[in-house]
Amino acid sequence: MVMTAQSIDAGSGGEYGRYLEGKTRAPERGSYYLTPEGEPQQAPGRCLGTTVGRAGRGRPLAQTKEIEAARQPYNRAIGAHAVPGQHAVERAERRLRYLVWQVRRELRDLLLRKGMTDSKTAREDLALRFLRGDGIEIGALDYPLRLPRGVSSIRYVDYADAETLRAVHATATGNIVAPDVIDDGERLSSFKDRSVDFVVANHMLEHVEDPIEALTNQLRVLKAGGILFLAIPDGNHSFDRARPKTSVEHLIRDHENGAHASRRQHYEECARWIEGHQGAGIAQRADEMEGEELRPHFHVWDALTFGAFLASVELPARLEALQTTGDEFVAVLRKT
Repeated sequence: MVMTAQSIDAGSGGEYGRYLEGKTRAPERGSYYLTPEGEPQQAPGRCLGTTVGRAGRGRPLAQTKEIEAARQPYNRAIGAHAVPGQHAVERAERRLRYLVWQVRRELRDLLLRKGMTDSKTAREDLALRFLRGDGIEIGALDYPLRLPRGVSSIRYVDYADAETLRAVHATATGNIVAPDVIDDGERLSSFKDRSVDFVVANHMLEHVEDPIEALTNQLRVLKAGGILFLAIPDGNHSFDRARPKTSVEHLIRDHENGAHASRRQHYEECARWIEGHQGAGIAQRADEMEGEELRPHFHVWDALTFGAFLASVELPARLEALQTTGDEFVAVLRKT
């Protein structure tokens, strides 16, 4: 008689399970088979989780052979549903996955101990710790964040379609990610309140004239407990190093009075400190940048000044992590 997996599992509460409860002591999972006469029979050597090998220890050889002979119908029933070598392959796959995970962990720990951690590794470690569920990434371009397995889905958001982005960012070294949603990352007007589990905005906030407004909208679309993941250039280790750090007072003034009041100042800083113009060349270059509506680094922070900024404004979030690595730092905020 060919048995199904359900008939073998007498302890699952099926018909055989209820039948056996009236005829034998409490059945154990997978420990019964049917005789040719259709009667349920307990497989020898399976009581209390024992196996034939263990049951045979210390027994006379003849008795052990009797036990093995009695188990044959049970073994045939189980074997009818097994693929030869399947369990060995599964064990090998589990072992291989564990070894790969262990090697990756050891390599990461070695890099951390030697102080060789790069920004990509730091980003991915923090993403693994904090990102779950469904989310969006703003302005990924050719460097999207590598997401952990806990992420169910991701939608990419940018201000233009893929063709326009490729034309504007012709110097990008990798393939530019085609956006799923075309929207202003500062406003996210396409997204409802409390609609996503996380928002990723790497190297985006420094290009925003009103960071307070941008952070407010990015937090708006997060569910309670959601994560805002920000990677920002470290002003001490980038081409902005000669520029003054953006003060909290400056940011609050731009938010309250309008960012247009400081736009000219930002253009002149970029012309002077980044492009190296002097004298009348600064004003001329600032005019060109303003006419082209360029969006350079309007603001400059390091981890300390950015942390001070977050502590000075009222946002519905708490700071979960602030980590510096190489030429950038990562801030992780959780919506409250």
